[in-house]
Amino acid sequence: MKKYIAGQELLRSTTINSHDLADLILNEKIQAFYPENHTSVFDDLLDHWKEIVTDHKKQGIYLISKSVNKLDQTVASELKAFQEQVIPWLIEQIPELLFLIDEAELIQKEFPRSSSNEPTETIFEPGTKLHAHEVKKHWGIDKLKLAEYVWEKGLPAFDQYERRIPTVEMVVVLNSFELKNDLEKQKEFIADQITYFISDDVLNFEYDHGIKPAQAAPVKENTPAPQTNLLSKAEAEAFIRSMAISYLSDTEVIIKAKNKEVTASREDMGFKASSKPWAMFIKILQDKNHEYHVGIYDNNKNPENLRAYNREIKLFPNFGKKFVAYINNQFSVTLPNIDVFKNMKGIEHAGTYKPEFQIYKHKELRQQKDIKSLSQKNTIEILHDLSKQLKREKNETEKKRLLNEIRNYGEHAKRKGWITKNHEMWDLIAPLDDTPSENDMMELISEVTDKDKYRLF
Repeated sequence: MKKYIAGQELLRSTTINSHDLADLILNEKIQAFYPENHTSVFDDLLDHWKEIVTDHKKQGIYLISKSVNKLDQTVASELKAFQEQVIPWLIEQIPELLFLIDEAELIQKEFPRSSSNEPTETIFEPGTKLHAHEVKKHWGIDKLKLAEYVWEKGLPAFDQYERRIPTVEMVVVLNSFELKNDLEKQKEFIADQITYFISDDVLNFEYDHGIKPAQAAPVKENTPAPQTNLLSKAEAEAFIRSMAISYLSDTEVIIKAKNKEVTASREDMGFKASSKPWAMFIKILQDKNHEYHVGIYDNNKNPENLRAYNREIKLFPNFGKKFVAYINNQFSVTLPNIDVFKNMKGIEHAGTYKPEFQIYKHKELRQQKDIKSLSQKNTIEILHDLSKQLKREKNETEKKRLLNEIRNYGEHAKRKGWITKNHEMWDLIAPLDDTPSENDMMELISEVTDKDKYRLF
């Protein structure tokens, strides 16, 4: 019977880092297995490579790494790019993967951990490649700060095809209507393109800009929440069901629980840009039915179908572990490791999953956040404009939409005391009070206390 060691334990007991371990897996120097069914990670990646490589190049492609020397230059280049894309995902998965005890012992002998707990200085060999995660760790910064150094301060960086960033294509995208005036989106875009640096450039940049290594400036981490008693499974499930989440962007959500709201980013929860569990979460938030389909289990047990099915199924626990840890930290609770998604088998189509938590209509929530920041002058001007549009509008559906907007802006104006019974706009908004809109989120937002609201808005 095979015996395994968890990736987290292997990393803790050696000095090898996740990136080097990922390289060993891709080069078949060490085997890694999924914890759910002990299937090979390498075989899984190989299947994925076969799926994405073009048909005329499939013949003779059997290995991810060993076949490189036998391939024509174009295929080898594509394969190298694929490996570069895989590495960030593989690094994220390594702590949860399983490794054979015998092979792990060889790693432990080759990369023994010293008994000393003293931090050691990172030394970069001249002219070597450094992956983005190594540079972030070295300086103790996040990916957006790294992108700022590249985009705004000229730190040389390269993409997966070994091209200097920004490439011509990137410049076109960065100057597009969507990104041109949005600095945060520009940084996010650049960050996702960065694959590696050259050590000399990093050290020169460090010297020129007075940047100190992470040992002198550690990465800021979340302050651990006060410890509380572990909730029972029933209590934890009830807590998750009472929680509500709203989509803000592909990298940010709002979470409301226990009369508190927090804005949570992808990085806050511990996910990377390439994270498939996070992508699944965002897809559910945006789906009109808030569902995610994993497909149907193949009772004929076709290996390829089973691997594809397992890849989808494992997204839920992989997301849930980090999500629950974040909730425990932010909301001062101690939830056990529970499911936050429900299999709708027998209720809806087979292979359908839905979240246990509630989901806000993100468009309305974002609109209300914008409304609450408006001045008296802007609010009144918008109400005047909506009033004119309403008088001209003939379509009943559009009229309902305009009435809903008037209700929301009017409620804000009344709360602020800008419109009273003597105001000219009173007759417009007063009749709407008796017919509350299903889209009106003012009541929800008003629940936030004065202390909490500044944290959110």
